[in-house]
Amino acid sequence: MNEQRTESKPCAELARRVSELEQTLADLQRRQAEKDVFLSYVTHELRTPITFLAGYAELLLEGEFGPLNDAQRAALQTLFDKSEALIHLISRLLTWQNARSMPLETTSVQLEDLVSLAVRSAKAVARKQGIELIMQVDDPPLPPVLADPARVEQILDNLLSNALKYSPKGSRITVRLARDGDAVRCSITDQGIGIPPEAMEQIFDRFYRAANSSVHSVSGLGLGLAIARELVRAHGGRIWVESTLGKGSTFHFTLPAAHRPPAEFPPPSPATETGRGNGASN
Repeated sequence: MNEQRTESKPCAELARRVSELEQTLADLQRRQAEKDVFLSYVTHELRTPITFLAGYAELLLEGEFGPLNDAQRAALQTLFDKSEALIHLISRLLTWQNARSMPLETTSVQLEDLVSLAVRSAKAVARKQGIELIMQVDDPPLPPVLADPARVEQILDNLLSNALKYSPKGSRITVRLARDGDAVRCSITDQGIGIPPEAMEQIFDRFYRAANSSVHSVSGLGLGLAIARELVRAHGGRIWVESTLGKGSTFHFTLPAAHRPPAEFPPPSPATETGRGNGASN
């Protein structure tokens, strides 16, 4: 009888601990949901008035309300530029929210076509910054991938934007496509500042920015890579980075081939996504 009572005590203690952990997890999930709702509300409410500010500043700069002297034009240009920067940051926050909540609309698509479009769209910015932007395809034709084209466009825009931000004038950015087992891999290589080794574990975390002067001289929230990771994971793909400080970085991501059943998609590996190199976050 005493033995039964002794054995029941550890079981009761274990059950109590499990119940406490479940309650703690439920509380954390509730708080996270409340924070997400608040963030979504604030960003939506801020976007409209700031857009109006930028619009009126642009009208004034175009002379819609009369001529401006040099001091007035300079002040209005500053107002317009700062308003546009805020709109960009708010858009990043909204994109982050959508990346986590909106379902994918997948279809069979050629990743090469989506990458080609993204590269063409980014070439004007690259040319303005004095950066060469090229695209390469290894062993064509590549198989189609099962993906949401709009979301893949976001992945590419974020990674290309990141590369352009940290690349010096006269450098090159190369976007390469290749087979990777039952997937297609896209690699974006820059000749920029690289990422410190100590930043590797956090580089894909939201709001993270590497702690060095070169990174802090570039504006941004540190959401671009976090958004890219969320979207790649949602597709059942992998994302990781390789980098040498002072020489540049290569960001890789894979998307499963369209002929591969969704049930066979492997879960993303956090170790693979954070332990294979260095990088910077936009």
